[in-house]
Amino acid sequence: LERVAVRLKQIEQEGRLPRFEVLRKPVEPQPIAGIRDTVGGYADLAELFRELAGYLASRGVAPRASAMALHYDAEYRDQGADVEAAMPLTHEELRRIKGNARVETRVLPRIEAASVIYTGPYEGIGTAYSALLGWMQSHGYRAAGPNRELYLQGPGHGSEPSRYVTEAQVPAQPLKAARRKTGGGL
Repeated sequence: LERVAVRLKQIEQEGRLPRFEVLRKPVEPQPIAGIRDTVGGYADLAELFRELAGYLASRGVAPRASAMALHYDAEYRDQGADVEAAMPLTHEELRRIKGNARVETRVLPRIEAASVIYTGPYEGIGTAYSALLGWMQSHGYRAAGPNRELYLQGPGHGSEPSRYVTEAQVPAQPLKAARRKTGGGL
């Protein structure tokens, strides 16, 4: 009922349906292989994915359609962004594959995430993040870790950029819990 009330208030304020529906959901632990680096621009992330795919292929891991990126910077950066290109692994692959100086294998922890689905070219995903961060602020949450982007449908699927589908997730921690852990204000 609370979500319906918030939705109705948004409709009244905007005079139209909101573009994004923000959901809070649990995200279970996920084994991954990843390459973390500082990139000149977000377009450079594609090169990290190519490098990671080559490494995994040399170890007998078939390419996956569900690549993801982790964004470690606290705010958006046009250049010099700290990002990680990652591919999900099975638990068996995680046991079998060892990383190297560039590739790290590990399990991403379970998180409670604020999440939206964005459809369109990657250059426009900022609108989804604005919706996520606005929702978190109005509902008493703060970001509690790196943002995750799951590429559900993208260039690897032969789609036009207008049809790319990306899930943006921000680990969401209630502000009250953050105050308890730190012993005061933020």
